[in-house]
Amino acid sequence: MEIHIVTVVWGEEFILTFLELVFPLHIENLKKIKNTSDWIYRIFTTNTGKIEIENNCFFSELKTSGIVIEFIEMAEEKGENKYRRMSKCHDQALEYAYNRKAGFFLLSPDTIFSNDAFANVLSLVESGKRAVFVASIRLCKESFVKEWKFFDVATMTSRDLVGLALQHLHPVTKSLFWGKNFLNTNPSHLYWKLGQDGILVRGFNLHPFFLWPRKPCSAIHTTIDGEFVDQFEQNMDEVVVIEDSDEIAMFEVSRSFTFEVKKKSVKQLVDWASLYTGAVHRKFFQVPIYIRKRGVSFSWLTIQKESDAVVSQIQRRLSSPFTKIRLHMSLYWRSEKQLSIFKKTRGYVMRRMNLLKKRILKSGPDF
Repeated sequence: MEIHIVTVVWGEEFILTFLELVFPLHIENLKKIKNTSDWIYRIFTTNTGKIEIENNCFFSELKTSGIVIEFIEMAEEKGENKYRRMSKCHDQALEYAYNRKAGFFLLSPDTIFSNDAFANVLSLVESGKRAVFVASIRLCKESFVKEWKFFDVATMTSRDLVGLALQHLHPVTKSLFWGKNFLNTNPSHLYWKLGQDGILVRGFNLHPFFLWPRKPCSAIHTTIDGEFVDQFEQNMDEVVVIEDSDEIAMFEVSRSFTFEVKKKSVKQLVDWASLYTGAVHRKFFQVPIYIRKRGVSFSWLTIQKESDAVVSQIQRRLSSPFTKIRLHMSLYWRSEKQLSIFKKTRGYVMRRMNLLKKRILKSGPDF
């Protein structure tokens, strides 16, 4: 079976993050694969990015592994939306993999994961799975990288990685814990603390870590963890969600930034999920995912039951026809309000332009 490793990376900061934090983990994962003769490492990047990657010491190590390496050159950035740009590359990777009947790992340049992740995915593929989804928790880059430099990625276990990650949770991550009074306005995940030893995740949006397309995939209009995943609804028996970080632990490393929160409510979650999730996302949300640095504790069952109750309440409201009617009315009201504002704004601009035109005609040109 042919396997592709796909990474899309451009921009000075992301390339640096990729080379310092992420690329070494790709190498360590590949060392645990017995035969990589049918593997292709595909990097979508700019010409500048290609030069920087080729000059990196880990790239030299990758070349000696015998794996085929391909660079797919992207045009230098010219103001295009970064998510749309990335999705175009993902579309190309999907089409290429399907045409070659290959499976592929879809890896982000700012996402780290355990060093046996590739091997564990191959075991799942051998058992008949064709899509592997993983919850990725956001970490604070500023503090995390200081400790990561002293971390031995060759010998670390998934629990070692989780233990380090729990000390550097991003403010966005902290705003998604259900036990707080305020919640992020983009609640794609909900979290519960497992004491000091881990996090219980219930997530709508999970990262498609590995895909093996059985048929041509539709174009990605948002991001690859967005509406794209609904294509798997008819083949959910071939889809697996990683429920335990002992199998695969994954974390996204990001700089701190500002974001919006609101007073926590089930209604807020239901309204968001009604707009931004599909059938497959809602099935993902039903799966409890344990991110842990030690063995399972019986006390965690109580926490899971609490999360089950919240999930059931949200799912029940999402399936209610009253929720759909209320949402449609709300969207109609918003669109009418925005149209009214647009008309008023347009009228104001036109009046100002006519007034300026009269003044110019009255005073004559000044050139």
